Amino acid sequence: MKLAQEEAFGLTASTVTDFYLVRAEYDLRWNNFDVAAEYRILNSRISNQANSNSIKNGYSAEVGYVAFENIHVGVGYNFVGTEERDLVGKDYWSAGPFVSFRMKFTEKILNYFNK
Repeated sequence: MKLAQEEAFGLTASTVTDFYLVRAEYDLRWNNFDVAAEYRILNSRISNQANSNSIKNGYSAEVGYVAFENIHVGVGYNFVGTEERDLVGKDYWSAGPFVSFRMKFTEKILNYFNK
C-alpha cells in the first residue's frame, strides 16, 4: 500500500494505491524448464471520495529455464497492456512478449568474488 498526499492551490488530495500479485510456478522436471502464470491488480483511489477507484488487472504466462544454479531466464507474454504516463511515458504499452532474468544472491555466489 502506498499513501501519497499532494497540495495545490490550497487544496489537498490524498491517494491510496494497492498492488497485489499472485504467481504460480511449476517445475516441469525436464531439462531445467518451468512454466508460470501471473495475475496482477493495481487499485488506486482518492481518500474520502466515493466512486474514485481505478482498478487495472493484468495477467501473463511464462516459460523459463534455469541456466545455472540460481540463475533463471524466461520468455513470456503479457496479455493485458496498460498505458501509464506517470510511470514510464505516454507511448509505453506493456502488452506483448517479454524476456525475464532472475538471479538469486546467496553466500555461495559471494564466495566466487573472494577468491
